[in-house]
Amino acid sequence: MVLKEIVNTGQVSGRGFRRWFSDPKVDLFVWEDADANIAGFQLCYGKGSDEHAFTWQKSKGYTHHKIDDGEDVVIGHKSSPILVPDGQFDPSALSQYFISKSKKLDSNITRFICEKLTEYEKEKAG
Repeated sequence: MVLKEIVNTGQVSGRGFRRWFSDPKVDLFVWEDADANIAGFQLCYGKGSDEHAFTWQKSKGYTHHKIDDGEDVVIGHKSSPILVPDGQFDPSALSQYFISKSKKLDSNITRFICEKLTEYEKEKAG
């Protein structure tokens, strides 16, 4: 399966134009500024098993989180999913995985995200 754009994605006023691409294992959210430049993105992978989110924002930089789905509730109802710190991952492997899922995406988006994953890996290697 490859990522396909979800049309009519909900928008939040003042936060740029949001695009959403999805397949059964990956979600990609891309925020564009008024000039259609990428101002941020969130690549969520491992849906349904061990979900994580790699995020880049022009104003804040990089983060990597595990997504706590809220299912581990002893008493009561399921909680809302939340992001919890989880810095350990292989950016190069994620980049290759993303490329395999992005065959129908705009090549500028694919290239941009792969460049950010490479930058992150170099930054962490120090």
